[in-house]
Amino acid sequence: MNGQDEREPMDEREAMDEFEQSLQRALQRVDAPETLAKSVAAAVEAEEELRRGGSGWFRPSRGGLVYVLRKPRRWAVGALAAALLLGTLGVREWRLRQERVALADEQFTAAVRVTDHALQQTREQLRQAGVNLGQ
Repeated sequence: MNGQDEREPMDEREAMDEFEQSLQRALQRVDAPETLAKSVAAAVEAEEELRRGGSGWFRPSRGGLVYVLRKPRRWAVGALAAALLLGTLGVREWRLRQERVALADEQFTAAVRVTDHALQQTREQLRQAGVNLGQ
């Protein structure tokens, strides 16, 4: 056997050892921050306050200030969805109307230009024919 064949298994073992060490570091237990317990306790108290019918600001026993919202009723969620849909459709209709108005304005401006040009040509032809319109 040559020296290269012997070295390859060592490289694989070293790579495996590095991988295992990396995996151990990644899976190492980490203590939760101290604020987590306070946050969970405040959330539990807020849920209890909500069950008692409270709504609005309240102060948990561990301090701080928490705003508690009631869960929305299903009809309220449906009404909100309907309002958003109607608003979206209304905005779309308004944009279409604005586009039609802009197009009509462009068409009117073009018609005025064509008419003005035609009148100018007619005046010129009349002037050349010797007709004075009194301008």
